[in-house]
Amino acid sequence: SQICTAGFCNVSSVSIYDKPTYPHRGLLIDSGRRIIPVPVIYAILDGMAALRLNALHLHLTDWAGVRWKSSSFPRLNFKKRYYSKLDLHKLDLFATDRGITIYPEIDVPGHAHCFASVEKGEFLFCDTKKWQLFNDPGGTTLSNLKVLVREISSLFPNSPIIHIGGDETEDKGSCNKENFGALTLALQNEVSKVHHRRAVVWNEVPEVLSALNQKTGTIAQCWSPTCNISRLTSEGIFTIMSRYDSFYLDHTSTTCSLMDIASQRCLWDDIARNNGDTVYTRFLLGGEATMWTDEYCPHDKCVGHADTWGGKIGWLFHKRHDALFAQNFLSVIFPRLAAAAGTFYRFNSTLSKEMFLRRYLAASYRLDRRIYQEMQKHRHEHNLGQNLYTCPTVDCSGCTMTHRCDVTWEEYFRSAGVKIAK
Repeated sequence: SQICTAGFCNVSSVSIYDKPTYPHRGLLIDSGRRIIPVPVIYAILDGMAALRLNALHLHLTDWAGVRWKSSSFPRLNFKKRYYSKLDLHKLDLFATDRGITIYPEIDVPGHAHCFASVEKGEFLFCDTKKWQLFNDPGGTTLSNLKVLVREISSLFPNSPIIHIGGDETEDKGSCNKENFGALTLALQNEVSKVHHRRAVVWNEVPEVLSALNQKTGTIAQCWSPTCNISRLTSEGIFTIMSRYDSFYLDHTSTTCSLMDIASQRCLWDDIARNNGDTVYTRFLLGGEATMWTDEYCPHDKCVGHADTWGGKIGWLFHKRHDALFAQNFLSVIFPRLAAAAGTFYRFNSTLSKEMFLRRYLAASYRLDRRIYQEMQKHRHEHNLGQNLYTCPTVDCSGCTMTHRCDVTWEEYFRSAGVKIAK
């Protein structure tokens, strides 16, 4: 796709020798809070293929919803938007055709308010707020989580890994580290021994809960700046790098300028060199850039955040604004994802700022054309809207929170002459 463009190829014969530094080169997108329209995922996958990324991490559960149609617990989908089995099947085929594996995440025991819609006691909680699941002695919560793992395993038959969360838990009486640890250990065993996949967990599982099972090959994903990659890899724990100060695309929307990237302060960086005294690269599988949607959610839709979060841009949450959300979301991801993709593929410490910027801008123009074309192919079949407003990603600020932008996205679109329905 780099050799050929617009139907023409600039070579008649070519021999290519190339290989990546890391086997896992990914992007996380968060549908658990604000569901991401299917056409947007197609566009993201095509953009990932252009950047030689090979793993799309779908965060499918969080405070706001469970985003696949559950046959075992249909109440989970009540008055919620979700992906059909056919949606996920088509996306999986599309991704596989581009050398990309889609792998799902069920985020438990924290971030579990989405399971509160089941009224018959299938999922037990730590308190009345229903933010965290309780691993009850009778095994009710665990047995029903295993049912959901089975469902999601069948929906993603090509994925060798399944993410089971484990982040941001808080001790509350009987809901303590031992309780949470036992739950995640049981789920790691379920993923490995029953479904013959490898589990992925957030870094709190080995570092806070002390509950990572190395015998099953469980992978730790580092998101916190306190995550010690050097210690994890030295202990023989396979690790994925996603620290938020370097690779959260939403978090770095204005705290990571283009010159910061070119100066190797974020996104474009050596993940082995700058993360501990000695990183055992055999156990560093690679990295993921992440694009969360909690900053889009209004407080009443997205439980568990400060009242100021999402307040002025909560309008983006509604289905009727899918097209505007799509532009916002894509412009935060692209073209900056190109820098992270380069980091995960093969970081070059000798590349000058000038040469980096030349390559970055050349990649951004290719990505703009490719993503726009893919959106046009799929938007009509999913009713994304007839008048999709587009802007070149190199000209959009890609900011997600009002206090990080001087203007809200609602005001931004209005200034461009786009009507925002109430």
